Amino acid sequence: MMRIAPYLALAGRALEANFRRLSHPYKLTFCLTFWCNYRCETCNIWKMKPRDELRLDEIQRFFRQSPGFLWVDLTGGEVSLRKDFVDICEAVVSSCPHLLLLHFETFRRLREMPGVDVVLGMTLSAKNVDHFPQAFAAARREIPDLAYGDFHVNIVHESSHYLGNTELGLRSRVGAEALARATEGYAQLRGRARSPVDFLERAYLKRVRRYVETGATPMRCHALRASCFVDSWGNVFPCTVYDRRIGNLREVDYDLARIWNTPAAATLQAEIWESRCPNCWTPCEAYQSILGNLVRPELPRFRRSRPRPVVGSA
Repeated sequence: MMRIAPYLALAGRALEANFRRLSHPYKLTFCLTFWCNYRCETCNIWKMKPRDELRLDEIQRFFRQSPGFLWVDLTGGEVSLRKDFVDICEAVVSSCPHLLLLHFETFRRLREMPGVDVVLGMTLSAKNVDHFPQAFAAARREIPDLAYGDFHVNIVHESSHYLGNTELGLRSRVGAEALARATEGYAQLRGRARSPVDFLERAYLKRVRRYVETGATPMRCHALRASCFVDSWGNVFPCTVYDRRIGNLREVDYDLARIWNTPAAATLQAEIWESRCPNCWTPCEAYQSILGNLVRPELPRFRRSRPRPVVGSA
């Protein structure tokens, strides 16, 4: 049975974000470690050899002081390389009583647990833009009851402070039309939205074409208005794409509010609101932006201080 209270809490915070900047973010993307065993061609995280990442006691203290998160994405690197990963998950769940979404990681056993949503992720790039049918067929051979909705498809992005892949030129290697066609085809396979998460997925996919053809975020972005990104050293950024650091948790006794509520953070959020940022359409930022524009109408032609490059024009 769907838990109603967390959805109501999320709806309330998302509604508030339609009208003003929140006093504390409800969504967090948190990189637990930059250690990674994979060698993905669209990401250079695996080349890093990080040291002095946040310890378990620091992470526990951080979440105890930020109990208002409703949506937490735990990402990496490979999170399972942290031997304290289960303890970190327990810290998140125990500290955030109204938590609705704890990001999906593995599949076969987790999907059998009540209250846990698990998906397979696929980032489309020049290497695989037309490979979804093959990927789905291969996964279905291992998991016969796999459905199209069990996949999460997104498009490639570049990031200096997180993915470390800006020098690879990934965005220019794949054509905008190819990305748009692939995501629209996948959206048709998913069918109608049957849950709140399905609604967000469909709304995200629907706007991919506008983004890849213009290079401009298709709606007002809610980075630093309703969400933020924290890396494994406690550095706080607006998102996984924009590398403007606004503070570090270790410098403020792990109290995110002391960073979030500074004039510098508010000023940067206002710049992002006016699209004076790299512009992106990653799910990490798109979902809360979609929710934050339900009441306030989308402004696809709102004023921009400088033109945006066309994504995937090659």
